[in-house]
Amino acid sequence: EKMKMSIQELKFHLWSDIPIIFGKRYDIESMKGVMMVPFNFDKERFIKFVEENADTVREFAEDTQKEVDDFESRVEHIKDKLLLDMLTITVPAKLANACTDRLKEIVDQGALKNVPLKGSHVVIGEQFYIDMNNACIGIAHDFKDAAELERFFDFVNPENIQECARKNVRDKDVIQAVNKEAAEVLGRMGCVELNIDDHCQVPPDLKLKCLKRLRDYCVMLRQFGWDQYRVYLSDEVANVVIQRDEKIAHIPLEFTEGDLFQKASRADTAERAELEGRQLDKEGNIVPEEFADIFKFQSQIESQYNEEIKRVQQQKEGELRKLREIEEQERTMAAQKEKILR
Repeated sequence: EKMKMSIQELKFHLWSDIPIIFGKRYDIESMKGVMMVPFNFDKERFIKFVEENADTVREFAEDTQKEVDDFESRVEHIKDKLLLDMLTITVPAKLANACTDRLKEIVDQGALKNVPLKGSHVVIGEQFYIDMNNACIGIAHDFKDAAELERFFDFVNPENIQECARKNVRDKDVIQAVNKEAAEVLGRMGCVELNIDDHCQVPPDLKLKCLKRLRDYCVMLRQFGWDQYRVYLSDEVANVVIQRDEKIAHIPLEFTEGDLFQKASRADTAERAELEGRQLDKEGNIVPEEFADIFKFQSQIESQYNEEIKRVQQQKEGELRKLREIEEQERTMAAQKEKILR
């Protein structure tokens, strides 16, 4: 807010093309191509810092962008040479650069040309592996040479590599279908957000099955005012959970039609009752206006009765505690008496 209000005084034209992050100090070394300024920056010191460092930061940014472009070019080159569908890097940038440099050189020399990697998803990480469940092949980033890579692929059954590639393609098709179905459900239901990942860690085919069922009920669900809700598919709950205050709904993968409509209807009824200043009966229905006074009186009587029951229970519990204390005292006295007699 301080920066926004003083944007002209801070000579915005000098740093309009430079990313700025707030931190604890003035710094251009921690993140190349980015300026760090303290939260409580001083205007004069800020301007001086920008004037002294803007050109250097731009040079850093250009160098960083060149490194990124070179890295992406190497990755695409390796993918094209090996006919990969995906090449994922899961190690830090310095290790990733060194690894892809070696791998590009090895691939250009013709190594791995006999390995059936077409359509595969290769992950460069900490170790070698083949994961049939997730349809990917892992390569350790610190491999020494082409011979080490070839020894790994000689050890792996070529049929498993091909099956991994086929499964990878199938999974991609399912994921695309899931995303398409999720967009369809979101549009039909009219909710603010449909989240299918944060609370739902299951294979995409199970999500797709649930979304197809949910789509069939969207038109009827829309009448219950979902336009302010964030909806989550969930494998963490057994039944539909609707949190009215937070405007959040959790729908289990194996939801039942009855549970879904009952919870949605009750939430909508409660919302309308709150807006209209009406009362709800025990079943969650709005009390008709002509019975409102009677219902209010009945609710007051029930509340008083429940309070009296609670008071009596607390009194009984207090009396029981006193009896236990007396019994404990009697046991202690009896023990002392027996000790004296001995």
